[in-house]
Amino acid sequence: LVEVNSPGEYFALRVQGDSMNAAHIFENNLLIVRKQDFVENGEIAVVMIDDNDATVKRFYRQGSTVTLMPQSTNPQHLPQIYDASQTAVRVIGKLRMRLCLNEGMKLDFIMRRTERRGEEYDISNFEERASGKDLHLPPAFA
Repeated sequence: LVEVNSPGEYFALRVQGDSMNAAHIFENNLLIVRKQDFVENGEIAVVMIDDNDATVKRFYRQGSTVTLMPQSTNPQHLPQIYDASQTAVRVIGKLRMRLCLNEGMKLDFIMRRTERRGEEYDISNFEERASGKDLHLPPAFA
């Protein structure tokens, strides 16, 4: 788990694939996700399909129709459209931060928009050794 200065529970998820590379979410990135069961339309979410398939996509809901939209430079990735009355579609959490592991096992924080303040922080020079322990983030990332 990740300790941040805002309420809620967080988890980390390693990215596989290129379905969100146009949103700067790349293979092997580490995503910090706030556990929650609701996101606004257009937000990037971790979503479980039929309790066995997890994916990271932009989430849209209109009535019982759920669309999971990839943001990829790869044309093979198409929108996934589900009828929530026939397929179990469950939001697990909302993307809060993208981390990139480099060869030296340092965590390089990529520029991210802080939603609460509406400000941008360039934190690309912030490094912390990956130790396999919980990652404690500075207050600016709450």
